[in-house]
Amino acid sequence: MAPDTVVATLTGICLNDAPPPCTIKITRQEFDILAASLNPALPVNQRRELAASYIQVLAMAAEGSKQNVDKDPLFHERDRLRHLELLAQATAEHAQEDYKPTDQEIETFYTENSSKFEEMSLRLIVIPKSSGDGMKPEERKAYADKIRERAVAGEDTDKLEAEVFATTKATGTPPSTPIGWKRKGTLPQQFDSQISALKAGEVGPVIEDAQNFYIVKVDSKRMVPLETEKDNIERAIKTQHAQAAIAKVRAGVHADLNEAYFGPPPQTPPVRPTRPAESAPPKKD
Repeated sequence: MAPDTVVATLTGICLNDAPPPCTIKITRQEFDILAASLNPALPVNQRRELAASYIQVLAMAAEGSKQNVDKDPLFHERDRLRHLELLAQATAEHAQEDYKPTDQEIETFYTENSSKFEEMSLRLIVIPKSSGDGMKPEERKAYADKIRERAVAGEDTDKLEAEVFATTKATGTPPSTPIGWKRKGTLPQQFDSQISALKAGEVGPVIEDAQNFYIVKVDSKRMVPLETEKDNIERAIKTQHAQAAIAKVRAGVHADLNEAYFGPPPQTPPVRPTRPAESAPPKKD
């Protein structure tokens, strides 16, 4: 479709005191620019939704112009503030998009953040806390510890899970214990903190929440290849570069505010010194 092809014809919206019936024609190029200003990656199936919203805005703007809403001093101040906000936003986007990380920067980021690109193949044994076996809480915890000991000894985790469901009389079918490849940060915090340092073949401690006990085994570990993550790393570096550029601009600005008008700055509560924890006495042999 040629850039000057008319993609929308609007009738009844009179801008700039134009006489009725007032016809506005929007070309493909004009609409493409509008869409890009809001979302450069706007899906094709959302064009009609954007067009409907834009038509409503034009209609209300035309009515506001008739009523001289744009002559209000507050309108001009809001317009000025909005212009400043857009300019600041565009400056931040410019700092990010115009920066091109070097191959060395990408490789350094990959090396220095290696833990982010490490994946673990995990197995998960779930031991329900509420079931029909009549176990007391302390008995169930002891049972979970024994299941973990057997997993450490190398027993098959799927067989252990099936035994757990039979012993605890849990309802439903025992789930398969392999849960696939996971990265640090993709699991709940209590899992991440307990298993991220485990080596392949090791079993983590028993983890619990209100519903279950959990036992996690690391089958294997691997690094995601640099080439696979190159685009993501490039975006992360560009974001860091933009944040540093913005921080530099802000650091160069100092403001003195009139306290008679703005009031005094908020007071930071003093930090109370804490007593060092007493060390436990050494155990006797």
